[in-house]
Amino acid sequence: MNATTARRAVAPQRPARTGMIGWMVVLILTLLVGTFAITVTRRATHERNDQLHRQRIMILESAIDALRQSEMDVGERIRLPLGDATRWVVVEAVDGAPIGRQYQATLYRNDRPGVSIRRAVENDL
Repeated sequence: MNATTARRAVAPQRPARTGMIGWMVVLILTLLVGTFAITVTRRATHERNDQLHRQRIMILESAIDALRQSEMDVGERIRLPLGDATRWVVVEAVDGAPIGRQYQATLYRNDRPGVSIRRAVENDL
């Protein structure tokens, strides 16, 4: 057998796929962790916004309670400061025809109105 005519059968070499598979696993894990982080962050943001909204409603209700106890006349407006000069609550007595007399409280920040609530006047106070 001649060296030129006799060749050994050699299996063709495959390209190394372990590097590509490793990158795919890293990419999938990164996407999973990123999705989890976004979900947790979004949930925390919603909970914080809900908590802030509840706090605002409690502030407005306490302002209305303070005004109820003062027994002011219909048509008057009272401005109550909230800590700094840029936030305050305006509470006023309004006359709602079907329901009767009500108090309306509006939260202001930098001269812009925000959350507003109305509560009916109770006769027992």
